[in-house]
Parts: sequence; C-alpha cells; structure tokens
Amino acid sequence: SIDTNTWNNWNTAQVTAANQQLKISTVTTSGYYGVGSTNKYSLAGSAVTTQVVSAGNQSFSSLQAYPIVINLDGNNQLSWSITNNTIQAVEKVQGSQTTLSSLAYNPAQQQYFRIREANGLVYWDYSADGQTWTTLTSVSNWPFDLTNVDIQQMAGTWANEASTSTAAFDNLNLLP
Repeated sequence: SIDTNTWNNWNTAQVTAANQQLKISTVTTSGYYGVGSTNKYSLAGSAVTTQVVSAGNQSFSSLQAYPIVINLDGNNQLSWSITNNTIQAVEKVQGSQTTLSSLAYNPAQQQYFRIREANGLVYWDYSADGQTWTTLTSVSNWPFDLTNVDIQQMAGTWANEASTSTAAFDNLNLLP
C-alpha cells in the first residue's frame, strides 16, 4: 500500500501500489493522477532515480507519464516526461514550461531515469540498467531553489482518450 505518512495520493482510485510498484491509471477523460512526497528534500549534491516498468500506452496522443518531478510548487518544476514515444527533459519556471531536450523512447535502453545536481548543474540522465548512465541534457544556474522541494510521480492525459492506460514505476531511489 501507499504509505500516507510519506506520500500524498492524489486519487486513491487511480493510484495504487501492487507488487511493490506504483501504478497510475488514466480514465477516458483528461486528468492527471499521482503521488507527492509529504516531506521536503534538497536536490543540492543529490539525485532522484526511478525505474519505469511501463510508460503506459504511448500510442495515446495525450498520454504523459512523469517518472520524476522535482517540485518547488506548481509553477516551478524539473521533470522527466514520456509522451508520444519520446522522453523529454522538462523545466517549468514561473509557470512557463520548456522542453530542454528530447529523444525517441526506447524502453530497453531508457528504463531508469535520474535527475541530479552536482557543482551547480542539474542533469537529466537515463540508463538501461541503473548502473551506467547517459546524460540527455543539463542546465546551469538553477532556475529556482532546489533545497526545499518535494518529489512527485504522475501520469495522465491532457485530452479525452478512447480507453484507459496504466503507467508503472518502481525502485524510487533504489538502484540494482
């Protein structure tokens, strides 16, 4: 089950834990579901990693899976997004969202995702095995304060879809 002392579950009908994995199901109408940490963390000199077990049905035109969201508030976030069979490093600053870099999604090669900070740079990394990492992009000069953020994982659609889909995440900050 989802520990409510650690995680805020945005919709208990759509967000569940099964087989020690976080499963987020969509509905046929637009909407986003997920969890957010109840505690705040500092990304300075640190990292957040997760494994994507399933990014959901990527043939849905409006489906977005967010394996990692570093959230200061709703207007300031750093995230990984998987949508339309594309991985995206995303920055949202003062409500304005920018895709910093993107690449075709290959579930075998991009199974683990990480956002980390080191020496004033924020990196978006991916890995096939959680051991050897490839950097997709990085930014300098943090766009906002990263020393008091929460962590989120979510999925949803921005438009109505004919059927539902489920994204599944595992091993948050647990590497093989």
